[in-house]
Amino acid sequence: HFCMRCDRYQYGSDWKSLKREQMKTREELLKKLVLKNITFEEQIQKKDVEIKVHMAPAEKDCSVQITVKRPRQDEQYQIPFKIYFTVCPHCGIEKTQYFEGILQIRDPNDEVMQFVDKVFEQAKKRGVYINKKVPAKQGFDYYVTSQTFLSTMGNKLQERFGGTLKISSQLFTQNKLTSKQLYRVNVYFKAPPFKRGDVINHQGKLLKVTQLGKLVNCFDIINEKKTAFRYNLDERSLHHQELIILPREKTTIAKVYPHVEVLDADYQPVKIANQAVGEKKKYETGEKIEIVRWKHKVFLV
Repeated sequence: HFCMRCDRYQYGSDWKSLKREQMKTREELLKKLVLKNITFEEQIQKKDVEIKVHMAPAEKDCSVQITVKRPRQDEQYQIPFKIYFTVCPHCGIEKTQYFEGILQIRDPNDEVMQFVDKVFEQAKKRGVYINKKVPAKQGFDYYVTSQTFLSTMGNKLQERFGGTLKISSQLFTQNKLTSKQLYRVNVYFKAPPFKRGDVINHQGKLLKVTQLGKLVNCFDIINEKKTAFRYNLDERSLHHQELIILPREKTTIAKVYPHVEVLDADYQPVKIANQAVGEKKKYETGEKIEIVRWKHKVFLV
């Protein structure tokens, strides 16, 4: 049996993947199975046996031609057999009501949503599906067919974007035959309000976010050094954490020597406070750049 939706096949009672068995095509699999199940005379070696598989796409009828090389004359055998196309257990749960847990995404930005969509698209190859996506307050709920995948997905989200992650299990039912309790997993992820590249005022420091994860890695614009801090959305509000996201403004370099100046909102040149940036990167007059304002000063970011 071959699955019509993926590369899995059934041999005996087990379903296996061609890729995991290190085979590229169904024809390659059939050759392997023929060699495994046919007994040859002792004097015939496998290198003397040539197998050709004739299989048309999506057709049940198939034939295998076996050529045995002999000193005087080669021998040929034609073996007809049937192939059955069906849906494997992994693909059979797609577009059904079945799910093993829920991924709750809250306050996602475009980058988070693109990452989630990409990972779920790749997961289809492993038999993991979203059987329902429901809009929720400040986000979405994904009904997913694999508990293991859900936990891994939650950890990936926090490692990449930071934010708050909570993983919990909930008793769903009990197997009547084995008395085993069956659970569903809920993975809650709340994205932080800032993203990589944002400039923030955190506890009196002017920081540019460089990397998100369990720690928020930043560049201290004033002191010109790397720093990091922990951030948990559910512990305290933005106000209590003294964290403000500073708006960026687009402007133009007005002067580069003897110091860097930019055009202010009233088209008057103003000196930037972080002159070291201008020394590291050679700007040109008229170049488009972005700035932030902090404590009545202008900083080039």
